[in-house]
Amino acid sequence: MKIVYEIIVIVFASIIIALAYNFTLPKPLPLIREKVEPAKIDDSILFGNNFNQLSPEATDSTKKYEETTTKIEKPKTDSLLFSKNEEVAVKTDKKEIIEAHSNLGKTVTYEQLLKIINNPDFIIIDARNPEYYAKDRIGNAINIFPYGDEQKMMSAIFNLPMDKKLLVYCDGGNCDASHKLAELLIAFGYNKVFIYTGGWEEWTLKRSKNQ
Repeated sequence: MKIVYEIIVIVFASIIIALAYNFTLPKPLPLIREKVEPAKIDDSILFGNNFNQLSPEATDSTKKYEETTTKIEKPKTDSLLFSKNEEVAVKTDKKEIIEAHSNLGKTVTYEQLLKIINNPDFIIIDARNPEYYAKDRIGNAINIFPYGDEQKMMSAIFNLPMDKKLLVYCDGGNCDASHKLAELLIAFGYNKVFIYTGGWEEWTLKRSKNQ
């Protein structure tokens, strides 16, 4: 019993010391975690024709880059191995890559998603497990699961048209499948990539309220 009492005292004292130290910091950590809303992607970038028009901040940081040609090995459809003889030359503008990555820190809103569903300029990609995708999906979304069969995933990525805007989503919340897939898409030369971070969770919640 004495040991239990001593442990309680030590834990309580540690908490008091930690709180006191926190308040002495120039910027104390909040005791309750504040929810940080991701920045919204501007409609002019999402729906306009100026996708490749960089913001002033992006322009300043990319002036030193020039258009380069990156060689990406084309995967065989019947093997996980990449062909050593067949290569696809993909022209990649590094400015577009940086701009595409900067958009991954922002989010497509539910209201913007409603405009995207029937927009032929977009392809919606469901990054959830195929079992969940088979039950229901957003609009006419296709399924590419980044943690599944590698051959199937690579084949699906290489079959995507380069001239379309790609919107990726997963479960929402702490789900990172959409971000992983978006990074892969950009790595393979797709620079018009966006994420709906609200995901399936927000979609089903708001859709049920609006019905």
